[in-house]
Amino acid sequence: MSTVAKMTIKEMVDDLLEIFVGLGNETVDLKVAAERNNTAGKVLSAMKVQLAYAVLRGETPKINFLETAKKKTLKEDAA
Repeated sequence: MSTVAKMTIKEMVDDLLEIFVGLGNETVDLKVAAERNNTAGKVLSAMKVQLAYAVLRGETPKINFLETAKKKTLKEDAA
């Protein structure tokens, strides 16, 4: 499956928060929300395995999913 959408961890969190709000105001189907949450959990579990394996090998992998579009500085975060 090489046509997978490229998503970052921040985008996934934003998506899950939208689902959470949608469940609260009843604009998101419960089955769809459950499946998306289930899939997100599986993706995160796969990332944990990849990171744990890298640690065992003494590597520091570059995982695009964990990268953000723009790196913020500490000064920008404080603003």
